[in-house]
Amino acid sequence: METRMKISVLKAKKILGWALILLAVFVVAGGVGDTAFAQKNKTIRLENPLSSSGGPLKPEELYGRIIRSFLAFVGIASLVTFVFAGALFVASGGNPERVTKAKNAMLYAVIGIAVSIGSYVILSFVIDVLKGELL
Repeated sequence: METRMKISVLKAKKILGWALILLAVFVVAGGVGDTAFAQKNKTIRLENPLSSSGGPLKPEELYGRIIRSFLAFVGIASLVTFVFAGALFVASGGNPERVTKAKNAMLYAVIGIAVSIGSYVILSFVIDVLKGELL
């Protein structure tokens, strides 16, 4: 019974902590919004943060950035998987099942890296063809 009370007290403290963090975020966000509305007579010019020139962003630029970001994520995930598989291999201790599991994880990581590089090459070629730079 005493253990249940300790668990519920810990849960209550955790919930209270998160509530205080959210309250602090809303207070700070509310304060930032008030300062923006205080400047009614000034003209505020917002530049496009995605475009290098600050002007309008071309769709092909946006698509290119999205594709590069996605492929970078896939590459990083594959690298992390490969490192994890290496750790599994080292920690296997000669157990054949664990060694096989580690080898399969390494194989899948290498396949993921190959797929990400291949898709980058193919997408770069297709985008260059659509831009009219090739052929």
